[in-house]
Amino acid sequence: MTQARTPWIVKLHGCHIFWVVFLYTIYMADRNPELRSAAQLVRRATLSNSQALVKSLASLSRAQAVDSLLARPLDTAKVPPFLLELKPKDIVTYKRTNKGKELQWWAQKAIFSTNPLQERMAFFFHTFLTSHQSSGGNIGVGNQIDLFRANSLGNFRTLLKGFLKNTTLIVYLNANTSTAKNPNENLARELMELFSLGVGNYSEADVRSAALGLSGWKTAYADKKGSNVTVDGTVIFQYRKAKAAQPAKDGKEAQKAEVATHRKEDDGTFVKDPKGIYVADLDGEGNHKPKIVFDQQTLISEYDPARGHQEAETFLGESKVWTLDSIADRVCDHPATHARITSLLWYHLAGVRLSKEKAKTEGSWWASQDLEMKPLIKRILNDPSLNETYYSRPRSGFEYYCAAFSAIGRKQEQVSTSDIKKLGQGLYEPPNVAGWPDDRWLLAESMLQRSNFAFGINKTNSTVLTTPETEDILDRCGLYEIGQTSLAAIADVEKSTLSDEEKTFLRWRVILNSPEFHLL
Repeated sequence: MTQARTPWIVKLHGCHIFWVVFLYTIYMADRNPELRSAAQLVRRATLSNSQALVKSLASLSRAQAVDSLLARPLDTAKVPPFLLELKPKDIVTYKRTNKGKELQWWAQKAIFSTNPLQERMAFFFHTFLTSHQSSGGNIGVGNQIDLFRANSLGNFRTLLKGFLKNTTLIVYLNANTSTAKNPNENLARELMELFSLGVGNYSEADVRSAALGLSGWKTAYADKKGSNVTVDGTVIFQYRKAKAAQPAKDGKEAQKAEVATHRKEDDGTFVKDPKGIYVADLDGEGNHKPKIVFDQQTLISEYDPARGHQEAETFLGESKVWTLDSIADRVCDHPATHARITSLLWYHLAGVRLSKEKAKTEGSWWASQDLEMKPLIKRILNDPSLNETYYSRPRSGFEYYCAAFSAIGRKQEQVSTSDIKKLGQGLYEPPNVAGWPDDRWLLAESMLQRSNFAFGINKTNSTVLTTPETEDILDRCGLYEIGQTSLAAIADVEKSTLSDEEKTFLRWRVILNSPEFHLL
């Protein structure tokens, strides 16, 4: 590659990234005009940049294409119990062995789902309805993923109420320690500041009142008394409530204490597993088939009236005895929530920052739709501003990963949560409760990690790197509008004395590192 054309690649790693990215979009080459509109819609409305999806929508009008995406059946799959290859009777620690499996499953869904808009919207909610995987255990995270995916195209009010009752959030914001006598304000404050109204639309008195209304919630282990887990009709382990030792009485023999959960041994007895994880040998004859791993106890959230506040308080101008559901209803009925959520989604899907007045107007319209997400999504994706703006906001770390992973044709089982984390957006690992600030994706460190990802691709981790033609690569990357400087950098690859195979790899790496691929 000649020296004259390489500085922009170098500057992707340096402090000049901002002008490189934004000035690059001034001079654009329009490739395949018949696919341009569909490609832009797919880039914004999905995470995977499916070339097949682009082609299927290309013959439709924008309105028809949007309707087609919205009409797809929901993917109703839930985070499953995971299969592990283990030796018979191995005992594992769930947090160590299975940590991140539910996140890998979700990332796989984001790229390979039958309803890509559903996954885009589930990710949208995860960006500002935040919690951390270290709180509430893996089961709480899995339940929250199920909640987001099931309701991402449904009703915001329903989703918010479910989110507020999720064990991961409750532990993350210390709501499980909040009582009427000693209310914790974390959940109340973040509910209004980050999850609904936004700064400036509530008072400190409202925070105190909401904290009282949200008090009394706690996490507890579900009582699984009398339930067994079976595989092919065979009881593998059973749940039994713990019993205290009982002395001999009225002619009955003394009873030993029993632990809450038992694992079945080969002789039919049930024994205590000190780590609380149970592994079933499905074969029974020593063959190492996959074993199902079960958690000993399921963490749930529940309300304890004895710990909660039962007196009337004034919250957002209304006085009554408040509960979690009524507080959620109150913030969902507030115009500030309508404007804020509308504005967040408009930027997420269209890359456009709404003015305060525009957000208020559009938020009022959304409220008239009873906070249903589909009408709002349809309105945004059909708005002329979507067609008028290209590459107007940066891809986040997870968005970049999904798009690049899909483009280079990696297999579903190759999805790596550690690679996602390296790109600065580990799922359920936000830097703080406010989530991931948008400006971090254009910093030099972020660009360097993306470059490392692109330069790490090879024949062993991709199925399409033998694709030799630049046009094919641009199609797979969803780039139908490409800057002249990027095209010139690609042209320099062709002029080089590299081997054909080396040129193919370098074409991919240059395009995955181009400013256009970093933007939506």
